[in-house]
Parts: sequence; structure tokens; C-alpha cells
Amino acid sequence: MRVSKYVRTLTALCLAAMLLALGASAQAGPETAARVPSIDAFEQVSARAGWMLFGGKLYWTKNDGAAWTDITPAANIQAVDFLDASRGWTVVSVTNGYSLASTTDGGRTWQTRALRLPVLRAADASIAKIFMKWRTESHGWLVFKLATGINFSRGMLFVTFDGGETWTEREIPLGEPVTFTDENNGWVSGGPTGNETFRTRDGGRSWESDSESRAPLEVQNEAGWRLEESGECAGGVCVQEVQLLTRGEVPMRLPNGQTVLRRNFSSVQKTSLFTDPNTTTYAGQGFDACEIPTLPQMQEWWNNSPYSAVNLYIGGSMRACANTALTSTYLLKLYNQGWRFIPTWVGPQAPCWSTNPAYVFSSTESVAYTQGVNEAKAAIAVAKSLGLTNADGAGTIIYYDLEHFSESDTICRNAATAFISGWTYQMQSSGNLAGVYASPLNAVDWWGIEYQPDAVWLAHWTEASYTSDASVYGSRYIPDTYWNNHRRLRQYAGGHNETWGNVTINIDSDVLDGPLTVPDSGGGIPAPAAPTGLTADSVTSTGVHLTWTASTDIVDNYLVFMGGTQIASVSGVTTSYEVQNLACNSAHSFYVKAVKDSIQSAASNHVNITTTTCAPTLLSPIGIMVDSLQPKLTWQAVDGALGYHIQVSLRADFATFAINANSLTTSYTPASPLLAKRRYYWRVTAVNASGASDWASSTFVTPNPPPAPLLVSPANKALVTDYTPRLNWADVTVPTGTVFGHYQIQVATNTDFASPVQDATTISSVFTVPTPLLPNTVYYWHVRAANSLGHYGAWSATRSFRSAMRAPILVSPANGATLLNRRPTFDWRDVVGANGYTLQISRVSTFATLLVNTSSVPSTFTMPGDLPANTTLYWRVRANGVNGPSLWSNVWYFRTGNPPSIPALTSPLKGAVIDDLTPRLTWRASTVPAGTTFSHYQIQIATDSTFASPLLDTTVSALSPAEFTLTSPLAVNTKYYWRVRAFNTKGEYSAWSVVWYFRTSATAVFVWMGL
Repeated sequence: MRVSKYVRTLTALCLAAMLLALGASAQAGPETAARVPSIDAFEQVSARAGWMLFGGKLYWTKNDGAAWTDITPAANIQAVDFLDASRGWTVVSVTNGYSLASTTDGGRTWQTRALRLPVLRAADASIAKIFMKWRTESHGWLVFKLATGINFSRGMLFVTFDGGETWTEREIPLGEPVTFTDENNGWVSGGPTGNETFRTRDGGRSWESDSESRAPLEVQNEAGWRLEESGECAGGVCVQEVQLLTRGEVPMRLPNGQTVLRRNFSSVQKTSLFTDPNTTTYAGQGFDACEIPTLPQMQEWWNNSPYSAVNLYIGGSMRACANTALTSTYLLKLYNQGWRFIPTWVGPQAPCWSTNPAYVFSSTESVAYTQGVNEAKAAIAVAKSLGLTNADGAGTIIYYDLEHFSESDTICRNAATAFISGWTYQMQSSGNLAGVYASPLNAVDWWGIEYQPDAVWLAHWTEASYTSDASVYGSRYIPDTYWNNHRRLRQYAGGHNETWGNVTINIDSDVLDGPLTVPDSGGGIPAPAAPTGLTADSVTSTGVHLTWTASTDIVDNYLVFMGGTQIASVSGVTTSYEVQNLACNSAHSFYVKAVKDSIQSAASNHVNITTTTCAPTLLSPIGIMVDSLQPKLTWQAVDGALGYHIQVSLRADFATFAINANSLTTSYTPASPLLAKRRYYWRVTAVNASGASDWASSTFVTPNPPPAPLLVSPANKALVTDYTPRLNWADVTVPTGTVFGHYQIQVATNTDFASPVQDATTISSVFTVPTPLLPNTVYYWHVRAANSLGHYGAWSATRSFRSAMRAPILVSPANGATLLNRRPTFDWRDVVGANGYTLQISRVSTFATLLVNTSSVPSTFTMPGDLPANTTLYWRVRANGVNGPSLWSNVWYFRTGNPPSIPALTSPLKGAVIDDLTPRLTWRASTVPAGTTFSHYQIQIATDSTFASPLLDTTVSALSPAEFTLTSPLAVNTKYYWRVRAFNTKGEYSAWSVVWYFRTSATAVFVWMGL
């Protein structure tokens, strides 16, 4: 039995004795430690740089967390994105909506503006998350993810093409992050099942399923920083740990100086025994997953998580995941593990929720009521088949999943109330309790109606993951007096991954203080008491002896677990076990459970041990002559070793040392050359938390090689513009009695030469790199010499050189172009690493004399003055920067236009105040070069000096008189700007005149002189 048959008197179920047995109220929450800062969001932007939203503040690092800079623009940051180390944006929630803050200097300064979005279709309570991404400084997009049950993923998409000044709403099939590769092509992935992918080819106006290809966002997320989470509960104490790992899997130092965020808290004692077989009112924590996890996964979470109740999506037309594992047998096994259940039916939604009629119930109230009745009948039938009701289909509770819909739509609200009334009537008439999962903005309508739901499950997300002190109360959208007295559940965290034990599941988190259910055949069978006092002694390199204190119950047997996996079963009168065949230098965790009538107890306390260390096995050199005075010493890895200690000596007793060093890897190369023609003794020991292993020892003999070469050119740190540079060093003199063999040369991008780009041999002391090197890169090189026996001397000193940046590629004006004006804009492609460019223009292709020699930071430059008219000119560009200057670009040429001269404005005078609202504007007539013919003037008038939206843009065909009189009156008391330029008949045009302005007076009058 799960619930009382007297379903209209739910309060009778909420016995004080039961609450005392459960040990805590949901409103107060379990005991919790002080809140620790959380990693809310992060992104690696370049090789070692990126940002982190940590504890509500925004930080930037240039060195994988070695140091952080606080760049927080404001409180309540909801989303962050950076294009590079300089350009970034944040979305901040404010009292009446959201604001957009942007930076162009890496967060040192921010510019904030209101985020002007079209009217959102949902209230702020339904906005769960905001995702933001920018492709360029002008093109960006926002996704508002709505708070939904885990069977749904809904959101709103807004795009901007002017840097966030204006936004346009587009369609989106999932409430997940979007990535665009250009203004039209984009992808969104995820959804309830986690494997849906959609693509748009028109900027989000329409979408199509795209299961064949991988979205760029998925590929992007495979690299970079990674969040690692873990959690474990034992003996009523839970521990959660979070670390951020670098691309190299190294824990990152967080802004608070820690590398691990650790949270300890007490959890409600779990038990599978109910105090009243007719009662399942429960106070604690639960979770819901779209697809029910496997039995081993659920057992791991029962053992190690703070959750003790799980949602069951038993059916409905809108259920997203199949949940084929849900059978009466499966649920009985889950119950025997200790779980309580929240059965949920996911059927049609409110009529304003979707335009697809297959997804919604009727907007006609009478029809909606009947549909609610039918959904309840279908849900009861499934619950009965799963063993969640009595034989007559009574005695359970089922929650209907009704997602958020617009509370401003009266027709929709009335239809939803009718539907819930039908659902509640049928559930209660069948001897069951009626529950509803809903937004508090919608659920508030159903308090006090004739067929009022017995319990509500409110979707109100305020946390990112499990929170021990979450409460079912405190929502400002629904009074605490509604469905109080143990009739409330609350979903406080939406879809996210949590790891407990060794199992990660994507879940919603719930705090519970209301009716749940268990299988009818469960009968309230209690689990035996857990064993206690587990200890480990006699730890060896291959085993450990475990002992524990017996359960206080008479049990059938004990199960021994290692790392969450059962490794043994012993009789119920045995309280020890000898674990054997472990690997040396290996860490292990053990716990024990008692078993009675096939029901397992909770886990005992956990014991962690590390077996003692084995001696390493030496690999090379073993009793031979080595080929170098800096031989590489290698040995096999020892499992669990934290490091190794190496000693090299000329004495067998190691009374003195040539080398006495440590290594974190399984090899060691001397930093300095050893003596030639000597026998050396060497040995290695492995070290872990339990101590050091025995020594492993051997010997080697050093050779008599040539000395280290002296490098000649290029000079150290030189800039080279040849991508196949010539490297030169001095010839070596070999020792007497030996013959020269060859040189070995290495070129690499790092000083350890771990992955050289060139590793070659040569008999010459000159080497030309055969394969072009990358531009804008620092390269290191060194050389060593070998004798005819292949014995190598020491490496030379290491030098570096810098390959220059690539020369710019010209874009416009096109080569050989004839221009229409004398002030062209020059454009060329960006060069990686450039911090500026030099532009030169000349009358001759040799650039012996220069018309222009100027610098530009962006890869474009507009002439501020006129170039010579009707003249062929040559231009070129080079890049400047740390690894510059580059070579000059190709030389292009163009011919300038021969337009009329620039008009000179004459009246009204600059800054004049005029009374005439149709003023006459005059300027000095342009001069027209010989061989050309005047065509017209272009005149513009605007209320802003940029002329972005001119009020007037017209032409005047007469060369003289150079004037124009307005025919339509201007506004009074307004400042106007105006300018003029001249065209010839070839379409060639002058530069604009200077910009003048005048102001109409406040008392100006327009007089129409018509007949």
C-alpha cells in the first residue's frame, strides 16, 4: 500500500511520528556547511588564456590559472563570451530586464547598454539559463533556455548583426547553445535524449534535423579546459569535489587559491522502511532523469549520493525517452535498494504551448476536462501494470507534467484549469492522489478550484546543482500557504550532470516534502543495519586484510566491494576478508554491506589503502657502453608511483654522486655531460604515499666523443625572413685516436626538443632547413657531434631565431584598377601576429621616392587627402610586430580618377541660426579638369554629423550657380549638418566638402508663396 484510500484527506497522512523518523524537514533542509564559491561558467579562449565566472565574479587568466584578474563589470552576470583576449561581452540581469556589457581591452573597462529584446514570451521565472556567443564584433546571438521538465528542451533565440544595438527573434528547436559558422549556417545539439542535432541554413528562420554530421559546437567542446566533478556519501556524510583541469589534465588553481572545491554536508539517513504502510509522505531529496538509469547505477547512487527518491516517467504522448527498463520487477528491485518514487505522466500540453495540434489539448474547456479524465485513466492503467497501485488500481499518486505556458493568455489558462480538474477528478475518484508538475506562475490558478490537486511539484530553478538546504517554500510566485503541510515538491535545479561514486547522470534536482509512492508488493520490507568499523591492516604490495563490526541484525551474508565493484561474498557470521592479487603501488577503496532476504544494507564506512611500492625494472643502459656523455636512463613505470629517485656514481657503494635527482617520469637525461671513458653505477627507486621501494641497480660505460660544437649563425634571437634558413656552426676537433662521424642537428618550437620539427644528420657544418618553417614562430636549435662509432658528444648551447610574419596579401584597390576618386581606401588581409602595418605609395614601382609612407593599426587605410589626379601609382604593405617587420607584399598599381575639385561651402555660415525653414544653400563652384565634363553635385542634409540617415540626399545639375534651395520646410529649433561633392560624366567624384551646420530658430516661420 502506498497512499491512503481517503485521498481527499491528505493531511491525515502527515504524522508527526513519521517526520521524526525521517529526521529532517524539507523546509529547513539537511545540515549543510557554509556555501563555497562555485564555478558557474568558463571558457578557454586561446592556448592558456580564458575566463571563469566564479562565485558570481568574472575572472581572466593568461597562464592556465597561475594568476587571475578580476574583470567583473557588474553583479548578477548571466552569460559571458570572449572572441579573443580583448573583445568580450556579458549579459547582466537588472531590475527590469537585462543589460549587455562589452569590452575591447580585456575587461579593464566596460561599456553597458540596455539589452533591447523583442518582448519575451515567458515571465522571468521561466528563464532558466542564458547562452551567448559572438562570431564577430557585429554578429552575435542569445539563447534563453526555459525551465522545463527533463523531457523537454525549449528556448528563445535572438540574433544581432550590429553589435547588440538591435536584436531579432528567430526560431530554435531546442533550448541549448547554438553555434553559427557564418550569418546563415548554424547548429544546435542536445535535447532531452542528448543526441538531437538540428541545422539552419537561413540564420535561424527555419531548422532541419541533421543527425548525419557533427555540429561544430560538439567538436569545439572536445578540447580545452574540462570540469571534473565527484561525490560520495558514507555514514551520513556527503563530500562533493570539483576541479577545473587544463588541456594537459592538470588541476587549475582557482581565483580563491584552491585547486579543489570541496563541500561537506550531512545527508538525511536513508532507509527503505516506512513508518506507516499506508503513507509515503516524504521529506528529503530526489532527482529525475529523462531515461531511468540502470540498476547498478542506481545502487551506486543509493550508496554514495544524498538522493533517496527518483522520478519515474511512466508514460504519456510527450514523453521523450522510452524508459523501456520500467517494469514491475525493475521497480521492486529499485525499492529493495531503498528508493521511493515520483510517478509522472507526460501528456499533451496547454493549447498556447505549441501550434502543433498533436502536442496540446483543446482550448474548449469541456473538451479539455474530458481529455484530463482520459489522461488520468491511461496513467492509472500504466501505474497498475508497474505494480504501483493496489490490485484495484487505487492507492498511488501520479504527477501530471504540465509545462509552463503564458499566464497572460486567458483562454489558455481556463483550458488548463479545466484539464487539471478532469485529471484530478479521475485520479481521486479512482482512489488515488492527484499531483501536478507545473510552473508556480501556472499552479497558482489551481488552488481552491473544485477539483483541487492533492499535491504540486513546482518547477522553480534557483540553483545549478544539488543543494543540501533547498526548500519547497519561498517562491514569490505562489504563497507558502498553498499546498503546505507536506503537499509540495520543488524542482530547484534543471538539467545538469552530477557524479556520485563512479557514476555520472544528467538530472534535475528536487527537494521533497509531499506524497511519493512505492510498489504495492514492497510491503515495507526493511533493509538490515549496515556493518560498521571497517578497518584495513597488514597492507602488502599485493593485498590487504579487512575486518569490520557485524550488523546488529542477523544477516545472511556480507558483500565486500572494491572501488564500487563487488569482489567477494562471505557468510553472515564472518567479519573479515583477505584481499589478494592486487597490483603493487595501487590505491583502492573498500566498503562492506550486509544482506538479509536479498535486501542490501547501506554501505559501511569506506577504507582507502595504497599497496606498498615495487622496485622499478631498469631498461637501459644495462652494462653497456652508451653512445653519449648525456645518456638517457630509462625504466619501467611502477603503478601508483608518485615519482622516482635516481642516483649515478663512479663508486659501486654510491658514497659520492655524479647525479642525485628526482623524476616524475620513467626516464632521466643528465643536464651536463659525464666524464669520458668511465664506468658509472646507477640505480632507481620508486616513491609513493606509502614510502620508497627497493633500489634497482646497473652500470654503463661512457664513450670518448667529439666536443660540443660552437654555433655561428643566425645570431641568437635573430629575425629571419627566409622560411628555409641556413644554420651554421664551427667544425669540431675530435679526440686523438677517434674519427669524426657526423653532426646531429635539431630544430624545435620548445627548448626541451621533445617533438623537433627537424632532426637530421650531416657531415657538413652548414645545414639548410629543407621544409619551410611556420611564420611568426620562435624556433630553437642545437647541434652535437658524433664519432665514427656513433658516440655522441654534448649538445651545443641552444640558440633561438624568430621566423618573420608573412607578408600581407593585398585586397583592394584591385591590381590595375582605375579609381573614381582621389582618396581611395586600401585594404589587405590580416597577418597573424601583426600589431600594425606600414603602407607605401609611389609614382615609381621601385619606390625610390614616396608619396605616402604611413602606419596603420587595422588592415585598412583611407587616404585623408587627395592623391595626384589621373596618375598611375604603385602601393605595397608590410606587417609590423614582435616577429617583424615582414617582407613587403607584392606591388600593385592603380590609376587615380580626375574628378572636379572639392566644393567650398559659403552660406549659411557654419554655426548660423536661421529663420528661414526653406533656406538657400550655396557653395563655390568646382573647377573641372581639362578633358573632363562636369555632371552634377551631390548634396546631403542630416541631423547627425555622420550622415548615417540623411534627411536629404539629392543632386544639382548646374555647375554654376552652385546653390540649392529646399522646397520642404525644416523643423524649428533643430541643428542640421550639410555637405557637397562634385561628379564628372565618367562617374568620378571629389571628396566631400567640409561639413558645416546651422540651426533653425525656435520662432522660424515657413511662408508658402503659392498662388
